[in-house]
Amino acid sequence: MKILHSKRASIALAFLIVAAGFLFGFWPLALVGVVLAVALGHWVSAMLFGLLLDVAYGVPVGFFHVVYFPITLFAVVSVVVRSALMGRIRTTQTDTL
Repeated sequence: MKILHSKRASIALAFLIVAAGFLFGFWPLALVGVVLAVALGHWVSAMLFGLLLDVAYGVPVGFFHVVYFPITLFAVVSVVVRSALMGRIRTTQTDTL
């Protein structure tokens, strides 16, 4: 399967944002990279980014201590929301002049 250059570039951009968020210790930036991957339609990459971040950060403490993979769960929820929105957008389009 041949990956187009634009698809490869968008995956690389999402990965760079996730990596920058991880390396600088700013986890909201890493979440932006995961959301960007989902928004661009790279669901598998978003899941992998989330799983890698969860393994790197470890189990959270505090309120989310029972959720072992919170960033991966965030990626799954983002994929479900994107799928629902795309389905809604496709079904509600009408032709107007």
